[in-house]
Amino acid sequence: MPYNANIPQAGNKLRNSQLDLLNNFQAIDAGFSFNHVDLNLADAGKHKLLTMPRQTLPQPAVNNLGTDLLMYVAEDVSAGGTGLSELYLKRDTDLATTGTPFTAKVTTAGGASGWTYLPSGLLVVWGRTATVAIPGIGSVLNIPFTFNGKAFAGPDTFSVVISVRRVSNNNITFAYITGLNQFGGTVTFNTTGGSGEAMATYYAIGLGA
Repeated sequence: MPYNANIPQAGNKLRNSQLDLLNNFQAIDAGFSFNHVDLNLADAGKHKLLTMPRQTLPQPAVNNLGTDLLMYVAEDVSAGGTGLSELYLKRDTDLATTGTPFTAKVTTAGGASGWTYLPSGLLVVWGRTATVAIPGIGSVLNIPFTFNGKAFAGPDTFSVVISVRRVSNNNITFAYITGLNQFGGTVTFNTTGGSGEAMATYYAIGLGA
């Protein structure tokens, strides 16, 4: 039976309310036991797990003190996001943000490229460029890359490092990034060896859009 908050009334007699009260206690026990250790067991009151229904974004502030930390489940609808239910963290003072979906991640098979969030709100993106052919000694190669469908908040809100990997029969003297912005850039590097193939890997961290 569902819980009835309107019993007992002032004029109700116990003999007439006994069944209603019993139903209420059963409803309370059923609600408490959901995701919890049973009331009659030694660990009563402890969570076995936590089930959180999906909420809408953005979540409002819950007080005017700015001291709360909110945690809730909502769909990741950000650009390049997962489109799935994710666990969000949000400071009560962050009135203009929807929080950080810190369980969100997208990776390729084997994890060679992808993105994820840290609980602090920082976006981490990693990946590798396409493998390109090296025509010969003294070649200058330009390999464009993007941040796997995600974007940082702006061109000066993140840091990125690159590593050029020799795939076959070639030496690389130096490499650098040109045209870098919040969406990606181009890896440019010089070669000193013969023909072959090469690629670059990258790792970026900063404020997500």
